[in-house]
Parts: sequence; C-alpha cells; structure tokens
Amino acid sequence: MKGVMLMLRNKNYESLKLPCLIGAIVLLVASIIGITVVYQKRIALVREVTRSEMRLKTSKTKYHEKAKEVTQEAQKEAATSKNPAINTVAKQIYYSNQITKTANKFFNIYYTWSDYDNYMKRAKKASKIITNNLAKNKEIFDDGKDTTGGNIIQNEQLHSEFESAKAYLSQGHGSTARALVKVTNSAWYSDGKANAGDSTHYYDLVYNLNTNKISNLKLVFTESSDGND
Repeated sequence: MKGVMLMLRNKNYESLKLPCLIGAIVLLVASIIGITVVYQKRIALVREVTRSEMRLKTSKTKYHEKAKEVTQEAQKEAATSKNPAINTVAKQIYYSNQITKTANKFFNIYYTWSDYDNYMKRAKKASKIITNNLAKNKEIFDDGKDTTGGNIIQNEQLHSEFESAKAYLSQGHGSTARALVKVTNSAWYSDGKANAGDSTHYYDLVYNLNTNKISNLKLVFTESSDGND
C-alpha cells in the first residue's frame, strides 16, 4: 500500500512538475520578448535622435554656407557700389576681416612655443605673412634673453599658448590699413599649465593690402593676470 501511495505521489509530482516547467519557460520567453522589445525601442530612439542631429547639423551647415554666400555677395556689390558711403563701409569691413584673419595666423605662431628652439623659429614660420623688415625687427623678435644674457625661455622653462586675436580697424587708405589688435595668450613655467597666467596685449598693426602681409607691428601695452588668482 505504501508503495502504491509513493508511486501516486511521484505521479502527482511529475504531473505538477511539467506545468510548472512550462509556466517557467513561458515566463522566460515573455521576459526575453519584453527585453527585446524594449531594446529595439531604445535602438530605434537612438537612431532617430542620431538622424535628427545629423539633419540639424546639415541644416546648420547649409545655413552658414548660404549666409556666407549672401554676405560675400553683398560685400562684393557694396564694394563696387557707386555710392561713396556704401563703398567706403564695404572696404572697411573687408579690410577688418582680412587683418583679423592674418592677425590670427600671425599671433598663433608668435604666442605659441614650448621651448627656446620654437621661440627662435617664430619669424621664419611667419615669413609668408610678414615682411622681411618686420622679421628682422628685434623689438618684436628678440633673442629670449634678459639684460644679463640669461636665457629666460630655457632656464625658466617658459611656455606660451595663443588664445585669440581681434583687429579693430582704425584707418585704411591706398595699399595699407592700420588696426589696433587685441591678442590674448596664456603662459606658464615648469610648474605646469594648471598654473598658467593669462595676458592681453594690444598691438598697433600696419597691413599691406597688396601683399597681404603685416609690414609693421608695435606693442602698445599688456595686461596680465596671475594664474593663481
């Protein structure tokens, strides 16, 4: 009798085990399907966001290109205008843009160095945008030494990094234009860039409109801030 009862219990267990197993499988499959659906939705959302960003980027690019095209066309028409006032303004804008563009190229070279060798090669690197006379100007391109002959750049491991330049046209006539250029850079010693100090320099710049070169440059004054402030 006990054997029969044990057999019946085993049968009942087996009969209960199968539905439980099936139920577990169903729950597992449902969970996998649910996770897959959520994952697919997230992928679709990411793809849509990516497409939207690309469309936005494309739209911005097209807008800037069109704006640049319209601006250039307007400046071209203004430069050839028979109205003296319009013609003058157009030329001033053109001169200012040209000087700012060249000033950024020049001062990026002038205020960027990591050692004495780079410091001394600045005039050569800028040779395409400055005149020979300016390249030989020792007030602009000094030897990096103090009054005692000490090598400041090398001995104090002085580094510099250009930040920005903006030209403010003061006058333009014939083949030359003159501007006040605001230049910013950061500099640091061997203690690292984290302790860099920022400086703002103002230069009187003369630009040759025929050669597209800087023909004269003079430092007006400099404002500095301590990197530890």
